Amino acid sequence: MTKRENGNVLKAAVWYTVSNFISKSIIYLCTPLYTRLLTTAEYGQYSNFISWQSILVALLTFDLSSSVGIAYIDYRDKDTFDEFISTISICSVIIPLSFCLIILSFHSYFSEFFDLGRNHLFILIFFLCFCNILDIFQAEQRSKIKYRVSSILTLGVSCGGVILTLALIFVMEDKLLAVLLGNILFSAVVNLGIFGSILRRKTVFRWNCLQYALTIAIPLIPHILAGSILGSSDKVMITKLCGNKETALYSLVYTMAMMVTMLTSSVNKAWVPWFFARLSDGNTDLIKAAVRKLFPFVSIAAFFICLIAPEAVFLIGGEKYAESVQLMPPLILHCVYNFVCTLYVNIEFYNKKTIGISVATVISSIVNLLLNYIFIERFGYRAAAYTTLFSSVLSLCFHLYKVKEQGMIHVFDNRYNITALLATTVLCFLLLPTYELSVVRYVIMLIFIVIGSRIFYKNNILGIMRQFLKG
Repeated sequence: MTKRENGNVLKAAVWYTVSNFISKSIIYLCTPLYTRLLTTAEYGQYSNFISWQSILVALLTFDLSSSVGIAYIDYRDKDTFDEFISTISICSVIIPLSFCLIILSFHSYFSEFFDLGRNHLFILIFFLCFCNILDIFQAEQRSKIKYRVSSILTLGVSCGGVILTLALIFVMEDKLLAVLLGNILFSAVVNLGIFGSILRRKTVFRWNCLQYALTIAIPLIPHILAGSILGSSDKVMITKLCGNKETALYSLVYTMAMMVTMLTSSVNKAWVPWFFARLSDGNTDLIKAAVRKLFPFVSIAAFFICLIAPEAVFLIGGEKYAESVQLMPPLILHCVYNFVCTLYVNIEFYNKKTIGISVATVISSIVNLLLNYIFIERFGYRAAAYTTLFSSVLSLCFHLYKVKEQGMIHVFDNRYNITALLATTVLCFLLLPTYELSVVRYVIMLIFIVIGSRIFYKNNILGIMRQFLKG
């Protein structure tokens, strides 16, 4: 890979990561707005709608976009890859549309089953028919190391949805319907526009392309569903075993930690096309060198968030959430372990061995549920943070085993990864006592800022960012 190509890859990674992170952050920042505009009952219905939306998207679209990255490696010819994109785009509309017609035929039953009003059910069905097209297009753009259009669309959909939602809220009497329509309509229109542009470029349906995509995507459905359960079971069980107050304390820190997951997820999506290309070339030395540069930034970010945890919790939640600061290290470390886990999961994607990914997530979810049941009742809501961390450690061990079984454990410098991970774990947990010793923590913070500033200045980070922005 030439120096110019390396620059394009890095530039694409930065732009995609920043735009995706800002986009997801906008959605999170809207939550306090919705809780104030909607009644408690309406917000409960909105949460129920979002829960079913995430479940049905996984079930009815088959997550075909997950196959695009590896398909770009296998379908090297441009026309063949365009045929693949056309095929899975058509199927991403036809497959959910077929299921949605069944739901519409028995809408009264499904409305009661999903606990959704008829209008809300129709909105959900309309969204499901087109929701996966944008994901496919963005996966295609990432594979081709093109970032401008993808970044603009990512930010545009989030900002456009929020603006439309606010406009509808002030116009419509039914505030819940306004929120649902605003979030869904703008996204659906953008997806329809992208679908039209894909079909104009090439309208082809190939059974072999569909079979290829389904072979990769279908085994991931249990992984996606189990992941949803893993992300929500803690809060459900805390509510039942401890109460609503404890759920609120846990949820605040968990939501803050998920911001880290959004960041690492964005980095991973930008990293995958380059990673697959280096695997295809057999250049594992470049991969090891890249991880050695990437891992410290993740570790430093995790440590810094844990360091400023009391201030962050006070800023977001206020004094009444102060005691939840103790949950920050285990939940942030959960995100770091998931990031490392994803590095190995990418190899399983490359080898098209996605069944193991689902098995690992299902096992982790079951273990998490059992541990929550045992320890939350005994030690209180804080135990959920540690059971979540343990589940991510278990998942990492499973994926290490699977990659070794596939004969590709040599791709990474595993000793470095594990050592760095353990060091990050120890450093973050060592900060727990300093939450009661503000002077000590401020000294550590000052040292961290001084060292960080020197590194920032020495590596001319501002100059590098200017070069990115010029591109």
